[in-house]
Amino acid sequence: ATLRFVVGALMMRLLLSEQTYGAVGLLRTLGMGPDQLQPLYAVMLAGMVCGMAVSAYTFGEKTIVLQIIASIVLIAIGGWIDHQSTRLSRPHDFVVSQFLLSFASAMFMGPLLMIGIMQALKHGPDHMITFMVLFAITQSLGGLLGPALLGTLQAERTQAYVQATSSHLDAGNPAVAQRLGQQQGALAGTVTDPQLRAAQGAAQLAQVVRREASVRAYNDVFTVIVALAMAFLAWSLYRVRRAAVEVRRTKAAAAATDPPGTAVA
Repeated sequence: ATLRFVVGALMMRLLLSEQTYGAVGLLRTLGMGPDQLQPLYAVMLAGMVCGMAVSAYTFGEKTIVLQIIASIVLIAIGGWIDHQSTRLSRPHDFVVSQFLLSFASAMFMGPLLMIGIMQALKHGPDHMITFMVLFAITQSLGGLLGPALLGTLQAERTQAYVQATSSHLDAGNPAVAQRLGQQQGALAGTVTDPQLRAAQGAAQLAQVVRREASVRAYNDVFTVIVALAMAFLAWSLYRVRRAAVEVRRTKAAAAATDPPGTAVA
């Protein structure tokens, strides 16, 4: 039970890295600054407030598992919405997905704490210290591990896309030559040296290639988040199903061993 709690807590924090690293990182790559991101941050705050309100209103022993499952589903939906981003994506394109992710991040915290506390109390009050330490470690480690893993994936995929695209940038290709001509023509008014103008035009084209590769890499990150969320959802549903079967078996065994008339009484 302790290992399952650790895995679940780490996985939730890892999935929520889509918000802190994925969407915000993509927008910053596309040149969005703090001023442009403020409305999106306001949407995230609203999502967290709504998530806390719904979690508090529906919180109960019978609903804690449903709230965690709902949080996982919302994360998967948010990642699916974001995984088709382009270089033209702007903060308003992430409003729905980031609201859902903020809602999920606020809604799962209460049920996660309750599950951990219930598991600790089953073994005695002295296990509460172990639970608190585990909870703090999983949240801190997950907050660091998520961006690290997603950042590694994004960097690796960006490099792969840059190499794949650059291999097709042949100056003899009419489309490539036209693009280079456009880049050099835009610099004609400021750069008079033809060789320097050609070098700067090629450098700008390389920047465009890397930007497009970064966007595709972030889309891969969002796709991985969706896949992990679906796998985590399947595992959670399996655990819920298994727990329900064990409860029915326990009740059936207790009913079979009760003396005649006890069940009626």
